Amino acid sequence: MLQTVDFTLEQFITHHLVLKTVGVQDYSLFNGKLGISIAFFEYGKYLKNQLYLDFADELIDDFLSKINNRMSYGLSTGLSGIGWGIEYMIQKGFVKCDSNQVCEDIDNMVMCTDIKRIKDWSLETGIEGILHYLLARITGSHRQNNPIPFDSLYLENIYEKLLSIPVTEISE
Repeated sequence: MLQTVDFTLEQFITHHLVLKTVGVQDYSLFNGKLGISIAFFEYGKYLKNQLYLDFADELIDDFLSKINNRMSYGLSTGLSGIGWGIEYMIQKGFVKCDSNQVCEDIDNMVMCTDIKRIKDWSLETGIEGILHYLLARITGSHRQNNPIPFDSLYLENIYEKLLSIPVTEISE
């Protein structure tokens, strides 16, 4: 006789996500493997389940080699989001490494973006997302006693851009 297994909704969602992740080709923070790996790190920590932590770690290994300079700079689907996610995992203790070494290429690619020409102020695809990335990286560098990973010219350009933000575009 065939025996059925009753899963909780939580277990069903988790198993479904594990199975679906195999075919995901998106590596981004909001919709891809990076966001999924963070979710599994948090969930594995919450449940004290090493299997979920190992799965999250494998996802990271998969997407780190896929980062390239053809990606957008945005937080939701681009370099800022990937860098922010990596920094988040380091600061939360999910990953043990030097953030300046791991994020050096991403930092350099983001600095190649001419911040003065960006007209998009949004979190997902614009300047607000870049700022979240910069703040996370500067905080992480400070915590690890590393130098700030961005050069003074880039930070000066950010400062000038922030001074030009229209009042209507400032988010809470």
